Amino acid sequence: MQINQITAATPEALAAVNALLPHLSERAKPITLDRLEQIVSSDNTFLFLATDEFGIMGMFTLNLTQLPTGERLWLDDLVLSPEHRGKGLGQQLTEAAIAEARRISSTATLMLTSKPARIAANTIYTTLFKHKETNVYQLPLV
Repeated sequence: MQINQITAATPEALAAVNALLPHLSERAKPITLDRLEQIVSSDNTFLFLATDEFGIMGMFTLNLTQLPTGERLWLDDLVLSPEHRGKGLGQQLTEAAIAEARRISSTATLMLTSKPARIAANTIYTTLFKHKETNVYQLPLV
């Protein structure tokens, strides 16, 4: 597995991201090239694609946030395509995300959320992260 940060909004990167989005959420809608440009040109957002010799395997995003209580890196939209699941690659992808997070900021705390229904993902996360009891609330501003 090769992990590459996407630093330019290309049609190829857009196709890869849009192919993976439905595996993140049934409600995820394809993004545009302009939206991808906004993401990859942000100073605080880092988008990565995982590939092998056959093509796209997965992706993840790291978002750096400056807070009075310290830096936080949020690991979001981590997804592995269904045909690559069950082979230990999810753990490798998560470990790659942790390595990239350390490269981005050696002083930040890495955070993530995951739905309880994602049993395989949560099994990986509990081996690599400390579980924090908290509530997550969501309010779409649209």
